[in-house]
Amino acid sequence: MLKCSVIVSLYNMTHIISIILAAFNNQSLNDFELIFADDGSSDNSQQIIEEFPFRDDIRYQFVTQEDKGFRKCKILNRAIEASNSEYLIFSDGDCIPHFRFVEDHYRNKGNKTVLCGRRVLLDDNFSKQIKTTKNLSLLNVKNIFLSHSNMKYEGLRLGNIGNLFNIFHNKPSALGSNFSVHKQDVLDVNGFDERYEGPGAGEDNDLQLRLENNGEKFKWLRNRAIQYHLYHIKQIVPEKNVELYKDNKQKQRTFTPYGIKKEKY
Repeated sequence: MLKCSVIVSLYNMTHIISIILAAFNNQSLNDFELIFADDGSSDNSQQIIEEFPFRDDIRYQFVTQEDKGFRKCKILNRAIEASNSEYLIFSDGDCIPHFRFVEDHYRNKGNKTVLCGRRVLLDDNFSKQIKTTKNLSLLNVKNIFLSHSNMKYEGLRLGNIGNLFNIFHNKPSALGSNFSVHKQDVLDVNGFDERYEGPGAGEDNDLQLRLENNGEKFKWLRNRAIQYHLYHIKQIVPEKNVELYKDNKQKQRTFTPYGIKKEKY
């Protein structure tokens, strides 16, 4: 039986997808599925995935849609529907998971609880080195601290000792590339609000808002479930997304009628 489903969002990731696949193929946990949520890629990412020699205990699905601009929330909802387990882990195609990433999320899951991980922000040069060599062993503590990367301390895997440092952190918050939750809890709020088109707010802040309104707890998984984010230019959050979030927050919404099931107020 599948222990969990890892949903990985993609869009034209040919240049890095083989690195991401290798990292997931090297996970310490067995019996999970990978669901690639593709937002209409025009490259050959699907072919690379289909030809990759996955371990026998890892299943995969490729879920895609027509390219009509940034519609990550919509394809994530389709991936949720396609999932075959009761626990969901979310990641992005530009984030390399530590080899215990899936295990850390799965082993620490709790009832009505969202686990919130973080990531090391690799600098441009280090990212280029990883892309060129495809050598995952370069992602070690020494190399990271010698680089010009940001959030370096997030690369220290401290296990349960990391809980002691949570008192120094702000309130736990879900990052779209590194959080996990029970599938039913996401279905209870109808998944992601598909009105968000463009990066930011929609795929994490808004979902967290509605899950919290529905009684969900949020818990840090810092210094566990580690990720390494490959550098790219920061995207601008559309003003429309900001206004949608403000409206949902003001109205204290839990269930969105613009999610997996389409309904009207």
